[in-house]
Amino acid sequence: MFDRFITFRARQQPHAVAVRTARNEVSYRQLDADIDRFAAELAGLAVQPSGLVAVRVADQYVHCLVLLAFARLGVATASYGAGQGRVMLPLLRPDLVIAEAPATEEQTAGVRAVVIGGGWAEEVLRRPATPQARPRLDPDGLARVMTSSGTTGQPKKLGMSWRRLERAMQRIVFVNASSNALSRLMSVIGVESGALTALLAAWSIGGAVLFGPQNPADLAAALPRLAPRGLAMAPIQLRLLVDALPSGFLPMPELWIGVSGSHTPRPVRRAARERLTSNLLVVYASTEAGTIAEAHAVHLQDDDAAAGWPLPWAEVEVVDETGRALPPGELGQIRVRGEDVSDGYLDDPQATARHFRDGWFYPGDLGRFAENGMLRVEGRVDEVMNFGGEKFLPRTMDDAALACPGVIDAGAFVMPDANGIGTPWIAVVRGEGLSEAALAQALRLPGMPPVYVAWVDRIPRNALGKVQRDQLRQAASGLTKPGS
Repeated sequence: MFDRFITFRARQQPHAVAVRTARNEVSYRQLDADIDRFAAELAGLAVQPSGLVAVRVADQYVHCLVLLAFARLGVATASYGAGQGRVMLPLLRPDLVIAEAPATEEQTAGVRAVVIGGGWAEEVLRRPATPQARPRLDPDGLARVMTSSGTTGQPKKLGMSWRRLERAMQRIVFVNASSNALSRLMSVIGVESGALTALLAAWSIGGAVLFGPQNPADLAAALPRLAPRGLAMAPIQLRLLVDALPSGFLPMPELWIGVSGSHTPRPVRRAARERLTSNLLVVYASTEAGTIAEAHAVHLQDDDAAAGWPLPWAEVEVVDETGRALPPGELGQIRVRGEDVSDGYLDDPQATARHFRDGWFYPGDLGRFAENGMLRVEGRVDEVMNFGGEKFLPRTMDDAALACPGVIDAGAFVMPDANGIGTPWIAVVRGEGLSEAALAQALRLPGMPPVYVAWVDRIPRNALGKVQRDQLRQAASGLTKPGS
């Protein structure tokens, strides 16, 4: 249904560039025809409009074409990435999977799978385009299934209607109205991780979507050539990109970067504004509630927890354990309501009961309002660390470690000692020039017991950059204390 925006642009501006890839440019007329080509091919798979198709395709343009073709056929879709099939497919329970070879994950899950590798897409794109008859759809019918896991690593699924997806596109247009970012948009966040709505928003206004390298070093080298006006990324991706910028890289004053999905540390914001662009938009959003708050980084100043001002369509409160709204300055649990908030998770009444209550969605975040109405997001409810009555949020330790020269990445967590008492740990990815003494000094926080440091090759994060602390705890038996 949302593909109709592309059809409109194909009629209004047929020769305008809709897609730029490493190989070629695609006009709106060609994009609309390519969707028809894919739809004609996929229609033969006989998936009913009430069904669900899961898609695992690494090529982002082909992935989008598959999703748009099924939308043209009125069929709901879900996306997942390589290596996620064993977890995602039992959760999604799709009627069909479209996957690139090899399809071993799909075979193991016992689902019906169609493999489209080996030049399949190129062959379909060479065929004549035949306009497809579009079914009459219920605007409130299922269009897309999204997954959300937060920091727990336990995925949950949400149903998105055609109406809600189109409204989400309009929200993104509103947020980016003053930046012109959607005129040439590139997302480092993949389609399988929630970028589809942003790409659709760009196409809805006649912008060009750029598909380029995802690797930070390759992206840093390609940025001057790609010349995006908007760049959507997770905070960890922004940090890696800034670190990969070559010496002498000239800042791009017309570039706007939108970061969302997790906390963006102050040093990362500062480095991005100094080395890449001063136009940094920080967005607080969730799959369950859409875009909740946003602000230009210049307005956040040195407030490390500032997440922006709530947007007009989002009613946001900070409440205590009884649900009483707290005044500015007091820490409590954040909750959101509004027409963008989901009713609950699909097939998961327990998670729905935990996070959706009395019309409110509780994302599990702790925060407070500043006197000027700025929302500050300070941590997760289930991550509060209590050491002898002194309470800490793990992000405090994360940020202290990340500010230490030579630390590539870090993630704090709690592990019980031999007596079952919780002790602070932090997993650190070591880089060049790291001083262990300097790191130990950085981690001497007031009231904090001695911190055990574990050296690891990588910090497990979800697709939007959130540290998966449960995985760190699970792997703690293989971690080592200093000097051991």
